Amino acid sequence: MVTDPVTGTLLAQDSRSYTPPPRLRAHVSARDHSCRGPGCQIPATRCDLDHDHPWPAGPTSAGNLSAKHRRHHNLKTTGLWHATHHPSDDTLTWTTLAGLTY
Repeated sequence: MVTDPVTGTLLAQDSRSYTPPPRLRAHVSARDHSCRGPGCQIPATRCDLDHDHPWPAGPTSAGNLSAKHRRHHNLKTTGLWHATHHPSDDTLTWTTLAGLTY
């Protein structure tokens, strides 16, 4: 875990394994608050933490994880929808198979 020495803000917490450690899970859940799927309000604590860029090519890190409840996670995993995580502002852009973006 890397923090800012002045503010104490979490800057990075990565894991070499597929499964996020508890502190990373807590951080991503607090950051996301709810499922990152379009219009979804399922609390992040009840969601899967999904690698936006698939593991192991994509790291197990806050910049590559987002909370998705099982339906949105499966839409992405099966390739029906695509999620792009923008780590600079933690936004997520969803693109459907039909080309619609959210």
